[in-house]
Amino acid sequence: MLGRLQKATWLALFACLVGGFGFVVWSASQKPPPHYRSSPTKTEQKENQPPKTVINSGTQKDRDKREQDTEGYGPFLDKPTDWLLVIFNGLLAAFTWRLWISTNRLFRVTNIAAEAAKKSADASLLALRPWVSCEVSIISDLTYRSNGDPCITIRFILKNNGHSPAMGVRLTQWFHLLSPVHTLSIHVQQRIADLLKGLPAQERGLLLFPGQTHVSDIELPISRIEIEKSIEDIKPKKHFFPELIGLVSYTYPLATHNPQTGFIFYLRKIVPDETYGFAFDLDEPIVPAGNITLRAHGLWSEYAT
Repeated sequence: MLGRLQKATWLALFACLVGGFGFVVWSASQKPPPHYRSSPTKTEQKENQPPKTVINSGTQKDRDKREQDTEGYGPFLDKPTDWLLVIFNGLLAAFTWRLWISTNRLFRVTNIAAEAAKKSADASLLALRPWVSCEVSIISDLTYRSNGDPCITIRFILKNNGHSPAMGVRLTQWFHLLSPVHTLSIHVQQRIADLLKGLPAQERGLLLFPGQTHVSDIELPISRIEIEKSIEDIKPKKHFFPELIGLVSYTYPLATHNPQTGFIFYLRKIVPDETYGFAFDLDEPIVPAGNITLRAHGLWSEYAT
């Protein structure tokens, strides 16, 4: 309120100055200049003529030259309009300087307000967006297919923990091997995550409302060919270390990217009196589900974007 009053005062002062200056100029323009006034008669010239004083000021030609050189020059700021013009220009410069300061201050305040509004909008969007989590559990024994691939059934429970629907929910999962000849699981997961981020948002597919869950039981194989690659340097023992990698991608109406939830778990065999677990042996008998566990993969076990 105070800022608006100050601006109104400056504008009123500026308007008064402009109006006053215009009135003075208009008043001065109503008086004809001296060279437009009627010339006095010869009788008036004689009556008003002062007594002649003879002064040797040179020839008539010199006097005419001096009059021509001094014509148009007079005392500085002799007229009131000149003073008013100087004062008006000074006040106009002061008003312009004040206006520039106010504009610069307003520009800074506007930028700060815009940044604050953007941060508030981003915070509101994070609070209202969906967040999809994934719980993983083992529900079957470790068995072998006819081609020799070990396989196991995993239960995936997807849940929307956010405050808006998650659309186009997709689950991508596979087994990887921890070995000197295989790429680290975190790098493999990152490559797939970058690929999914670059794809257009898919609104078709699974729809999860806030608080809703979806359960999927999927039998996943572990490639025997890849297992044999990983144990070439440790024969005759055939130990292998499977890792479960998963990515959940989805979207929502105001999404600026494809949100993701990722996870990596070790698959370990439980041995009596051992808490961490051991590796699996290729071609060993069926491993009961009660003797298999999933262990979080350290710092990069789970993430969400």
